[in-house]
Amino acid sequence: MILNDEISALNCILIKYREKKYKLPTVHDGNDATRVLQKFAGMGSINDLYICKSNGHNIEKSDELSVNGDFRNHLENIRQACATLSSKS
Repeated sequence: MILNDEISALNCILIKYREKKYKLPTVHDGNDATRVLQKFAGMGSINDLYICKSNGHNIEKSDELSVNGDFRNHLENIRQACATLSSKS
């Protein structure tokens, strides 16, 4: 998957489960990639998000593990691609 496809897939998960705090923008250059990477840093970042019923998300408990696995995979792919792109600019 290319970077913006990964971002789109991640944003679809966020929308589907009604997470309103986070949304990643599309990336067109190294500066955009750097801005996305900033959303991965610090307490309360997108890295800390766990989609689950007890956090108020619209998800069945039985789906939590699978959805969060997909979510984490997209996050890691996005992080790696943005780090590569930002290092080239």
